[in-house]
Amino acid sequence: MKLKLKVIPGAASSSIAGRLGDELKVRVSAPPKKGKANQAVIDLLATALRISPSDIKVITGENSQHKIVEINVTPEQSASIQQAMKNSPFVSA
Repeated sequence: MKLKLKVIPGAASSSIAGRLGDELKVRVSAPPKKGKANQAVIDLLATALRISPSDIKVITGENSQHKIVEINVTPEQSASIQQAMKNSPFVSA
């Protein structure tokens, strides 16, 4: 499963802020230095999705606010994640 993200590093707090066009807007408090923001994104998504951080990888945009992450999940987990994103009050369809 792949997700397009727009990452806002250096935010006051870390959160999944919702959809922004075809991307998921993610705020992280970590600075955009030495991969700290990328790791914060991975940790935030792993916590939100209840999966291991090792199952998430930034595949494009390591040095950009616009990223694509690959999430290693089963087809059942993928369907469950997509349904949860549709039903989330923080993510508009």
